[in-house]
Amino acid sequence: MEKIRNEKELNRYLELCGIPELFTDPDLPFELYAFRRHEIVNNFFDSSEYLLFFVAGRLMIRQIRDDGTAAGIGEIREFTVLGDMEYADRKISMHIVEAMTPSRFIILHLTEEIRAKLDRDPVFLRYLLSSVTKKFILFSDAATSSKTLRERLLFHLEQTQKDHRIRSVAETAELLQCSRRQLLRILKQLTEEGIAEKTGKGEYRLCIHRGME
Repeated sequence: MEKIRNEKELNRYLELCGIPELFTDPDLPFELYAFRRHEIVNNFFDSSEYLLFFVAGRLMIRQIRDDGTAAGIGEIREFTVLGDMEYADRKISMHIVEAMTPSRFIILHLTEEIRAKLDRDPVFLRYLLSSVTKKFILFSDAATSSKTLRERLLFHLEQTQKDHRIRSVAETAELLQCSRRQLLRILKQLTEEGIAEKTGKGEYRLCIHRGME
């Protein structure tokens, strides 16, 4: 992990992701950090004490089970905020956030002064509610709508991957909590049925005739 002390680069990401627009007062002490591949983000910044705006790279989110093991629950490739679900109760997150590629975050330290300001900010609170609601719906749908491996895979491609692709069979198998062989068998079935197509080594996408691009 490394702090990027480049004001121009920080401002570029702030503008690119529209982060100042999420606050009534955009004059907040944002900082830009870079994470190396396979670094665990919340080993450095716990989302109960920081808002972490993911602005570049690729992340894997894993949930810590009661028995101490971790299960993959989602992959993130686009702008999002971490710490929204922990903001109100300040509980330590039960998720592990791993940078799967070199990644960048804009960090806002939730000091008591900053938190007091945000608690009175209607623009930020509306954004926070929207962000938490979207995550709750996504996680709930994944848990209740996807029972078989085939259903979980289709849900993953259709709902959690914006480009409707998987780029690594091994990583997707870990995320869906199955073996690589099981996943390849389902992918073979989907390919034979014309629902998916292979686009490279370990790479697949949903076909355009399903309405996916």
